[in-house]
Amino acid sequence: MNKINELIINKFKIVINNFNIKNLNINVFLNFKIKIKKKTFLLSEICEIQKIDQKKFNLIFKDEKIFKEVKNKIFFENYGFIVLKKKLLLEIIIPHLSIEYRNKVLNIIKEEFYSYKNIIENYRKKYLILNKEKYSSIDDIMRNEKIINNNFINLKTNIKNIYEEFVYKNLNE
Repeated sequence: MNKINELIINKFKIVINNFNIKNLNINVFLNFKIKIKKKTFLLSEICEIQKIDQKKFNLIFKDEKIFKEVKNKIFFENYGFIVLKKKLLLEIIIPHLSIEYRNKVLNIIKEEFYSYKNIIENYRKKYLILNKEKYSSIDDIMRNEKIINNNFINLKTNIKNIYEEFVYKNLNE
């Protein structure tokens, strides 16, 4: 279980470290997660991303229905980006750094944080089920459930600390 904890923490650290609020790059947009009709997609799965210059990106969508969904949800506007809409293409312009923009962009990392919390919760549930299948005595089950729950609480706390440290650092730069 400790290996899984380390793996989850390391993956989250990689996501956090690749995110640079001052210099958003294609990698940030490739790993963007968009929810469309209760399904979560990576932006790289539904469109081609082209960098025009330092603060401009073109998103060329592969499917017109998905393009309309993203356009109607004002997804990128909610994160503080300026969006120019064209046929099957969104031009994303990154505005100058401001506190309002930083707060909105940090919601991207907040979404990532919540997705990792869900992953952790799913692992916890699986371990609890395996625990009940593995042990027959109620005392063993209860003791191991406490250990499992404490382990996952520590994991959630570690990820929350990493997230809060990142947010604090970026808001105070």
